[in-house]
Amino acid sequence: MQKRHKVFKLKIAAQKSVLTGILILLFALPFNSQSQTRPTQWHGFEKFAFSFNGREAYIVKPEKASPGNPWIWRAYFPDWHFEMDSILVAKGFHIAFIDCSDMYGSPEAMQVWDKFYHHLTETYSFSKKPVLVGVSRGGLYVYNWAKRNPEKAGFIYAEAPVLDIKSWPGGKGKGRGSAEDWKKCLSAYGLSEEKAMLFDDNPVDNVESLA
Repeated sequence: MQKRHKVFKLKIAAQKSVLTGILILLFALPFNSQSQTRPTQWHGFEKFAFSFNGREAYIVKPEKASPGNPWIWRAYFPDWHFEMDSILVAKGFHIAFIDCSDMYGSPEAMQVWDKFYHHLTETYSFSKKPVLVGVSRGGLYVYNWAKRNPEKAGFIYAEAPVLDIKSWPGGKGKGRGSAEDWKKCLSAYGLSEEKAMLFDDNPVDNVESLA
């Protein structure tokens, strides 16, 4: 009986040891999200990749964060002109990105962005007003999100941003558009081509609140 009791106590001690080790590992991770982060390097800085609501995401961490934890939110083509981002990271900014490919700034994409914003600002105390960076089709994301959340948009930096789905990928204006992307875009918005031509919630529409 005493031997069995001793074995039981040893098992409990071993389980506690394993549990303690797991907790230490979890708290040691700088950015533990819905799945374990994967630290790598990004142009000389630490990058932590993780899955958020089933989507690939990452955060680039500065050596020393500036007061208020400012951050850059990349909408698309996250490595386009990374030199600019590198300068800001060196000055204490974080970079954040979540992959919403082929969503074209649709309402569903905006829901993903809302959740990601809440996650970063509440869990990691990031600034409530990120710098939104929209390159090309990334403009659909940053301006649509800023229109819906004007009090949360800090600054917007854009390069050749798409501001109207009819123009791109629709190709209904002066640009060529993209037939393949147009089909995906219509599906993302739940629109027929006829309804898309009447759609009035593009970034160029109803911008008074943002202004």
